[in-house]
Amino acid sequence: MAQTGSLMSIELDTTLQPTQDQFAYWRSGFAYVLGMTAERDEPSEAPFDFKLKHCRTPALTLNRFTCASPCSFDWSNKTRVADDLNLIGVHYRSDGDDVAGAYEGDIQPTKAGDIRSFDFERPFWYSHRGLSAYSMYLNRTRLTNDVPAGMSLHGFVFKESPLTSILKDTIQTVSSAMQRADDDEILVMFEALYQLTVDAITIQKVRDLNSDAIHDQSVVQAVNHYIERHYGDPDLSVEMIGKAVGVSRTKLYRIFQNLDSPQSIIRGVRLKKAAKALREGHGQNIDRLAYQVGFSHRQTFSRMFQREYGMTPTEYRNETSDLRINAELNDLELDAVWQSFKQSVSLTGNSLPVSEN
Repeated sequence: MAQTGSLMSIELDTTLQPTQDQFAYWRSGFAYVLGMTAERDEPSEAPFDFKLKHCRTPALTLNRFTCASPCSFDWSNKTRVADDLNLIGVHYRSDGDDVAGAYEGDIQPTKAGDIRSFDFERPFWYSHRGLSAYSMYLNRTRLTNDVPAGMSLHGFVFKESPLTSILKDTIQTVSSAMQRADDDEILVMFEALYQLTVDAITIQKVRDLNSDAIHDQSVVQAVNHYIERHYGDPDLSVEMIGKAVGVSRTKLYRIFQNLDSPQSIIRGVRLKKAAKALREGHGQNIDRLAYQVGFSHRQTFSRMFQREYGMTPTEYRNETSDLRINAELNDLELDAVWQSFKQSVSLTGNSLPVSEN
């Protein structure tokens, strides 16, 4: 287990235990903490292959796990160990179908490719012959405030849509990227994953009204998320985006006819990312920066940047660098004044004044 600040990660592998202890180790550890019971037909001392990677942040918890051994999981009021699990689970089954399953009596076996949510305050169970999956645990209070009022999230199945497809890809991408990301990057990725999950739930709720306008909104959301993830690819095109979100080029242009075009959105995102890098002092090499944000040629990048910001990237970098240095000097001067003031108060024996507002 590793814990730094607001981030905690755990890896678990039952196969590292003696064979006769593997099932008991998992059942009395991970399953017990969540309040689940686990049963299987094989003897308890038979091998049990379960692997888990767990990472928790304030935004959500993300688990990547595989269970190669057939078994069943049961969560109910009788099995609950903790009464304070204020959680909604979102389960993405990447491989393996349920043999059977139910959410508070409603028979709903999960199949490979499904995403469904479940409420830890309500019962559910499922059995399988082997699976690979991702599970996110989200704070119930925050989530219910962020999605449409009155939604029941227990047993809720995410229907196939462009946004659901991107959610699946993002879950897998974030899980893989954790291996090489630092703590700050993980916090940012998890918050983005939370917001994407909220968008997918919200869009589906309104899509159930069977409205073309709502479907178009789902496509727009999906396009924006896709561009945010792939703006650095110089080959990013309308055709590539349309294929990713599941609509034709013609339909994509129709949906965006009263909005900024996809090309404008790509260009806008690239220029904003470049400007941010320049403001933060990360754009010392303009050629490299242009390539990093998705432009194939510096000349095109500089022309587009000047049209958007009224100055060249180099001029923008120098101007914002001066502002940043001045701000840092002001901070240092204020700190020096404050330290001098505290020292003078200490020498005179007076106490610091307290402001009463």
